[in-house]
Amino acid sequence: MNKPLAAFAGIVAFAAAGVAGYCALERLVGVDGAPEGVEEGCGARLLRGAFADKFAEKKAAAAKDVAAGKGVAAKGVGARAAKKAARGGAAGGAAAGKAHRPGTVPLVAIEDRTDLSDDDKKTMLAIERAMEGEDLAAVRAAVPRAAASANAAVRAEIVDSLAWFGQKAIVDLLPFMADQDEDVAESAIDNWTMALSEIEDEAQKCAYIEAAMRVLTDEDALEGIITEIMDCDDRLIMQTIVNIIDTGTPQAVKAAKEQYEFQTGDEYTSVEAAEEWLRENCEGAQ
Repeated sequence: MNKPLAAFAGIVAFAAAGVAGYCALERLVGVDGAPEGVEEGCGARLLRGAFADKFAEKKAAAAKDVAAGKGVAAKGVGARAAKKAARGGAAGGAAAGKAHRPGTVPLVAIEDRTDLSDDDKKTMLAIERAMEGEDLAAVRAAVPRAAASANAAVRAEIVDSLAWFGQKAIVDLLPFMADQDEDVAESAIDNWTMALSEIEDEAQKCAYIEAAMRVLTDEDALEGIITEIMDCDDRLIMQTIVNIIDTGTPQAVKAAKEQYEFQTGDEYTSVEAAEEWLRENCEGAQ
């Protein structure tokens, strides 16, 4: 494998979904700080601008159709919006982001709830006390208990609380992006996407995207997430796509191949073809 692809391979040794996986990513790319920015590497990013414009137009059109009640595209961003609207869920994005402001839920209100088991009440109380002090470490301590709860309301509460901390909690949101409850998963995806937008380092952003692609199984969610790489350097885009195709789940591989075709105009055939595209289209790729 040539240097442009090999150089990026080590940044995302993300083993699997779940607590062990996201802790591994935390050790790799960090949570509270971003590394130095990577160099441009592909000159003027020869093709990315046109593709980004095309995707932005597609996304805007889908949002307009949703607002007008005309239906949306069958895949990706539009399909996720349609599913959410059908469930009566939040509109997404800002509506879901950072919903749990510190200290807004009275503790007595939690203790009086009849829809919670005693264990769930303890978990919810721990989350709310942590939020009163805006203590991310304490919120994280409640993640395993919340994730193990059979009550979707508890899992939704931990997602809303983690969302308050933005990019600092982006790794912690990963397991909930594949939650069995669609509303919980949708909220986690929306908040994760918002947190991703706060990250300026492109290599780190691509590492998080690759990690998310290894957690998700829903095809529409996968197609929505992988388009987030459009803000990155062409070289990093190609390296991330190839990494996912090489080691991802069948659903992630499908989404990555579609993104490769969108990026290059050709069907994916091999790593060698991807390297050739880099050499022909990216200055400095060898």
